[in-house]
Amino acid sequence: MFWQKKKQTGSAMLVLQEAVALQQRGNFTEARKKLEELAASLREDKDEKLLPAVLSQLSQVCFRLGDVKQAAKYVSESARIRTENRDFKGLSIDYQMIGTMLVAADKLDEAHGYFSDSLGLATTVGDKTLIASAESNLGLVASLRGNYSEAENHFQKSQSIRQELGDKLGIAKNLNHLGKIREAKGRYEEAASLYEESLSLLRVLGAPEAAIALDNLNRVKRRK
Repeated sequence: MFWQKKKQTGSAMLVLQEAVALQQRGNFTEARKKLEELAASLREDKDEKLLPAVLSQLSQVCFRLGDVKQAAKYVSESARIRTENRDFKGLSIDYQMIGTMLVAADKLDEAHGYFSDSLGLATTVGDKTLIASAESNLGLVASLRGNYSEAENHFQKSQSIRQELGDKLGIAKNLNHLGKIREAKGRYEEAASLYEESLSLLRVLGAPEAAIALDNLNRVKRRK
């Protein structure tokens, strides 16, 4: 029985990895199908060990597909299970997803609360990747509020960690955010330099966010 259960868990992990790979390639519809089938199977087996990770991934996929209602349902279920299991790392991930959805709904105060809680949990478990992500998200909220000094402080904290980890994609995204802050302050030369640095990194990585950085760079060049 033990080996059968272990085999089932291994098979489920493979399906989850396949779905994540599909998501990374931008095939969100197929990723959603695989993940929903896997979630149904795990529920049937009453396997709540892997289920939260699948639900959390599903929430991200549904959000990217524009199905915000279903994304919220999945991440809420994941967060409930992870709270019961005292899975602080997983809960930190879910709180950031919830915060992201709240930002999209322009509910910045609520988003700030979730990102702050995520940062606290990430700090408790000592996960630097999650700490960097939470700092970036807090920087985004501060920037949207027009609190640029606070935003820059959060982004710089995140940047320091991401440089330590060698997270080039995270570094590039932070550079883009910092460029937006400089642009909002009317410091267009500095903004252009940050956008160029971000764009260069994103192109090397082959990241789709390069299009955003290029658009930002072209816009700020017209204002110089």
